[in-house]
Amino acid sequence: MNTSTIKQILLPLCIAATLSVPVHADDIYATQQASIKETGGFGLGLLAGAILGGPPGAIIGAASGGWLGHHDTQRTDAIAAIDLELAEKENRITKLETELSSTETELSATETELANTISRFQSEKRLANLDFLSKRQTTTIYFGSGEIDLPSRNGDRLYELAQLLNDYPELQINMEGHADIRGDDEYNQHLSELRIDTVQQILEEAGIPADRIHCESYGESKAMASEGDHQNYVFDRRVSIHVSLDSSAS
Repeated sequence: MNTSTIKQILLPLCIAATLSVPVHADDIYATQQASIKETGGFGLGLLAGAILGGPPGAIIGAASGGWLGHHDTQRTDAIAAIDLELAEKENRITKLETELSSTETELSATETELANTISRFQSEKRLANLDFLSKRQTTTIYFGSGEIDLPSRNGDRLYELAQLLNDYPELQINMEGHADIRGDDEYNQHLSELRIDTVQQILEEAGIPADRIHCESYGESKAMASEGDHQNYVFDRRVSIHVSLDSSAS
């Protein structure tokens, strides 16, 4: 029997075997989906092998068809597993994004509360300082006998005071100039005015506007040391600086 005759005999048989696969697969579809693919692959392989190479070709084709069906089943399962893994990761990402959003909201609320607390504390502190300065702050600058220039340490004190007063523009500065009783009244009056000018110049150089400074010179009229009390004359050679709230400030 030649090859042509074998092909004519096997061809109808292969076709019948192939066509019978779906009927058998339909009976077990619910539980044997993977077997369907493998059986279908087997049948297709058998048919292809018979057409191309007779009985040996049919056997080889059947084997390769079965492998293809099995391989297709594995690929489908792998894709399903990958899809499941991706879905789980997407769920995790969504959960993390939700948690992050919640954390950011809580952090924002905490930052706002902290900022409000700091602002309230600074406001209360400022009011307390303002009250203290306006009621109790008096700075006295002493001068040498017959002098209008200041020692460097007194100049440093004035600059520090000016920096403090710059933070509280509501405060007004009131200065009083004095001299001891030695010398005549006119000289001592002029001396107390020059001492005030010295102090005012330093305050203005440190940033205090001139319209915040109010001056009054008394000469020797308010001297406290008596004639000959040389040790206490120094306390009369002074400029006293008082601060008070601006009555026009809101």
